[in-house]
Amino acid sequence: MFFPPASTPLKSLPMNDKKYWKYWVFTSLAMFIILPVLLNVVAIPLVVGFFTFSRSPWVLLVGVLSFLLLAYVISLFGKKATLPDAFLSRYGPLIVPILFTLTVWLLITSVNGGNFSKGGAINRGLLVFLPYTFISFPLVISSGTYWIIPVLSITSYLFFTACFAIGTWQGKRFRTTENKPALPVLALILVLASIATVQGYAQYRSALHSDPDHPELQGKHQISK
Repeated sequence: MFFPPASTPLKSLPMNDKKYWKYWVFTSLAMFIILPVLLNVVAIPLVVGFFTFSRSPWVLLVGVLSFLLLAYVISLFGKKATLPDAFLSRYGPLIVPILFTLTVWLLITSVNGGNFSKGGAINRGLLVFLPYTFISFPLVISSGTYWIIPVLSITSYLFFTACFAIGTWQGKRFRTTENKPALPVLALILVLASIATVQGYAQYRSALHSDPDHPELQGKHQISK
């Protein structure tokens, strides 16, 4: 048999139930494709409205209402969708993108030593985050504040997860079964996030600021001349 029997530790994974497969596929598509597209659309009136509030405050209002509408739709999904009962089966497609983001970020920064100004093939790995940072990507690249990239991505995933969990609570099905994997998974996320934070801060203090070609230092470098 390709899959273990139901008595094994993997019984909580949605391998045999087609409706749960559909849930995983749809939720994964929502996290990796649909959510970033919608967030970028919502971000346009938010950003424009923020900088033009004195002249056209209604633009910001449109952005805020769009953001609230998106949050409501996600919570409605958590309230109405056919959901697995087991923790990993339900929250797996929400956790995997967070782990993926942290892993890719740590890989890129480990290989390039935190110096993104040098360019090269490894830095093109940042394009993985482009869907979530489409609006801010040019600003991030030009300013050198690369740490914003994983922060925006993970914040987006947490936004989806929070709205989804609120929807399950409203639908009175917040509780899950087989919750033992929850603590190790959350601990792994915290460990990776902590490593990324410490690594990013150390590289910000050393490699990035020791390179005059880094975007953040170009202005200071010119002034010092």
